[in-house]
Amino acid sequence: MKSKANSHLSHLAVVYLPQTPFGQIGLAATEAGLAFLEMQTSPDQFETELREQGFLPHTTDSPLLNAAIEQLKAYFQGTIKVFDTPIDWQRFTPFQESVLRQTLAIPYGQVRTYAQIAQAIGKPRAARAVGQVEAHNPLPIIIPCHRVIGSDGSLHGYGAPGGLQTKARLLELEGVKI
Repeated sequence: MKSKANSHLSHLAVVYLPQTPFGQIGLAATEAGLAFLEMQTSPDQFETELREQGFLPHTTDSPLLNAAIEQLKAYFQGTIKVFDTPIDWQRFTPFQESVLRQTLAIPYGQVRTYAQIAQAIGKPRAARAVGQVEAHNPLPIIIPCHRVIGSDGSLHGYGAPGGLQTKARLLELEGVKI
């Protein structure tokens, strides 16, 4: 995802959730909030990807990341529907932030189309640009881009590992029938 400036993100705390329905999950955060979530990853793979993007990941005990891990566990068990762990919004352009905040507002178990997101942010002709932002969402599940579908009601691209199959499984977990 193209970002405004990454200097504030140079150091990232990293933690792993090993057992999920979607494989091991890696989470990274700054002091401001969550920055990255990667499904089906290993510590070496996740930390290499972060380094390639110019960050310095380090495994540490982080209350913010611990809270996010507990919320992810509860989400997979069906006991929570909303994540309230802070997100580091500083890394996004204004357009990216508006798309992702609108996506974050989609209620559990519901879907919106790319066109509806574009309309909601005041850019009714930007459905494809919305799709590009969703495709590069650095916090899948937390920012629920899996809840965004095509205008015809079908599933379209999902940038996380497993692609459309993962998107369908997340929607199924939330009780959405596509």
